[in-house]
Amino acid sequence: MSKNIRTYSTNEKLVEERRSQIIRCAVKLFNKKGFDGTSMRDIAHACKMTSANIYNYIEGKDDIIRLIMEGGHVRSYQFIREANEGLERLGVIEALKNAISLFFRHIDGARAGVTFLYRGIASFRDDIRAQVLKVEADETAVFENILHKGCASGEFEVNGARLLADNIISLGQMWAVKHGMLGGRYTIDEYTRVQTNSILRQIQLNGKPDYYLK
Repeated sequence: MSKNIRTYSTNEKLVEERRSQIIRCAVKLFNKKGFDGTSMRDIAHACKMTSANIYNYIEGKDDIIRLIMEGGHVRSYQFIREANEGLERLGVIEALKNAISLFFRHIDGARAGVTFLYRGIASFRDDIRAQVLKVEADETAVFENILHKGCASGEFEVNGARLLADNIISLGQMWAVKHGMLGGRYTIDEYTRVQTNSILRQIQLNGKPDYYLK
């Protein structure tokens, strides 16, 4: 249970359950009506709570953003840890493939929340926006590091590792934001294979990246 968000309940399990319910309902509404267009009354109604009861678990919409981000931080830093571990034990080509797969699955597991953060960031308070951008910068740094190591080893040729790393992040976010279209054409595994193969074709100096599709 988040220690930074006020609650009037001492039942930690109940608080976690209610907050999870509030997040699920709120994100659907935010993506449909927009953050500013969604009221706490709307969220309470979607959760089948009274307007008074919902305030037992959160103080307002900013708390919902914080809760979404807390969950996102956990998944993000798990991705960062596992991708960096992969770089230590794998060659750079396998490490890049591993990192892309981990990141895309991280996005796939939180599509609604990612879509909300992607679309709503311009309307967030400055401190919240800075936190979202910091996490994205940390994720981008994972790919930039792998690309630099691949260039140093002579296995990759990359003009602008930071830009390509940003593009990989955007491809992951696109899976969430455009899932209504992409999900009808690809599974997450197929999407990952196609995008990874495309990236390897651009940068790999030796070998045939098409093997990844087999």
